[in-house]
Amino acid sequence: MPLKDVLIAKIAGNLLIAGLILLAVFHALVLAGVLPSDIVWAGRAAGSGSDLYLMEGIALAVTLLFLALVAIRLGYLWPGRMKTVARVAMWVIAVFFVLSAVGNLTSEAALETFFFAPLALVLTVLAFGLAVEKGPL
Repeated sequence: MPLKDVLIAKIAGNLLIAGLILLAVFHALVLAGVLPSDIVWAGRAAGSGSDLYLMEGIALAVTLLFLALVAIRLGYLWPGRMKTVARVAMWVIAVFFVLSAVGNLTSEAALETFFFAPLALVLTVLAFGLAVEKGPL
């Protein structure tokens, strides 16, 4: 694989990691009550009920799982191990973010529509780039 392709994939992966870290911080801030709950889940989990904690807890856990899988794909975690699993996971992550973008675009919450939908599409492209790149990174 040419060095240029590896560098582009590494850059895409590092950007994906940065986006996932920001997304994890966002979910943590919603869980902590620092950010209002009506800006997530199309406002359906507004308030401080158990639904909010469950949904945001799952969202945070999935985000951290995705972060770990991207780190494995890039060789930052467990170098040389689980590369095939991580590469296949990039496809799953890309599909997940496509579905997330669709959900955000149909949301009545302006923040989800105008900020999180485009972010999900960018994360989709980055994950797709890591999925199609063959070989170790």
